[in-house]
Amino acid sequence: MRKLIIFLVVSLTFSGCAISPSVGPQEIAQRSSTTLDGAYFLYYVPSSGSIADATFIALSKSSGTSSTAEDLSVKLKQAAVSKKPVSVGGPNPQKTAEVILNAANLCGENDLSGLTLLYVGSSKYSAIINEAVSNKGVKYQFVELGL
Repeated sequence: MRKLIIFLVVSLTFSGCAISPSVGPQEIAQRSSTTLDGAYFLYYVPSSGSIADATFIALSKSSGTSSTAEDLSVKLKQAAVSKKPVSVGGPNPQKTAEVILNAANLCGENDLSGLTLLYVGSSKYSAIINEAVSNKGVKYQFVELGL
């Protein structure tokens, strides 16, 4: 019984490790610079580990928001006014996509037609994001993270 408990604790500890700890803001910025010219806002969505990220995604889907999405929605509105592109990425493409989708919804009827949004992540989520932000007049771009 004791071995089983130790095994479970070790398993849960390691399964909670970050998805790809080598993908930091520098990697997202490097990928962004291959597509965006000049200055841009970089919004990094960190991973808190697979269990925490899965919980975050589930809660954010059920509530339609998160503090991260609320923060990003403010940045998107500011960027639309300043005409400065925004690049969004992180080590967990699904979490990043969920944050972008919620942020776009939180922008409501705001005019985002001056905004260029670059998603650095997985092609699996690109079409969904493109549809959500294009409906708001956003120029959408995508770069594969390639995890």
